[in-house]
Amino acid sequence: MIEDNGEGCSEESLEKMFEPFFTTKKAQNGTGLGMPSIKSIVEQYGGNIQVEGKTKPEYDETGLIIKISFPIHAES
Repeated sequence: MIEDNGEGCSEESLEKMFEPFFTTKKAQNGTGLGMPSIKSIVEQYGGNIQVEGKTKPEYDETGLIIKISFPIHAES
C-alpha cells in the first residue's frame, strides 16, 4: 500500500486514472501514460491495483491510497 497526504483528486479523476492519455497535468506536459502503464504491468503478473481518495469521512486528511496486490506463488 502506498499512501500520501497531498491534495488528493476528484472522484472524476479517480474514475479516469487508468485511462490512457488522461492527465490533470497538461500544463506540466503530462502524457497520461504513467498509471495505465503501471496497471498493465501489475496485471501482466496477475496482480491488481486500486486507487482510493482519502475524502471519505473515515479519513481526517486528504491524499490518495494506492493498493497493489499480487497472488502468492508457490514453487513446485
